[in-house]
Amino acid sequence: MSSADAKSADRFEADLKAAAAIGAEVGDTGLVVGEYLDASGLTCPLPLLKAKQALNRLAGNQILVVVCTDPGSVRDFQVFTRQSGHGLLQTREQGNHYYYWLQKKP
Repeated sequence: MSSADAKSADRFEADLKAAAAIGAEVGDTGLVVGEYLDASGLTCPLPLLKAKQALNRLAGNQILVVVCTDPGSVRDFQVFTRQSGHGLLQTREQGNHYYYWLQKKP
């Protein structure tokens, strides 16, 4: 990863943390970021387990932003949201990190 890419990734992650810290609205959707979860360095099943615990703390329709480094988390979050009824609004891969925007079901 180049120096510019690393700075971009750092800025992206800082923006996510700031959004969660202030309960920011996601664009003009009316959806509120409720929590930011950094599960970097954790391997299956821990990122998903931590995400489930975080979702339990949120109110309905709030957003959980999760960052992981486990490549297996891509499939895990897809299956989990399909089975649980929570929404997987967006995913993003940047460098060795995987980002997920989960919406707690109402």
